Amino acid sequence: MTGTATFVAIITALGALVLAMRGLQSHRLPTEKKVRMAVMWILIIAGTAFLFSRLGY
Repeated sequence: MTGTATFVAIITALGALVLAMRGLQSHRLPTEKKVRMAVMWILIIAGTAFLFSRLGY
């Protein structure tokens, strides 16, 4: 991946995490569920980034 593509991927991942956190705040969930959902989002985003890096994107 080029430097620009890496930068775009990082910004996209951060944007997705911000949106996920805003969504979590609006549901008034207990902290344990928020942490679990945040970890799941991180795994989904990291897994997608890994898959795309292996496919050459």
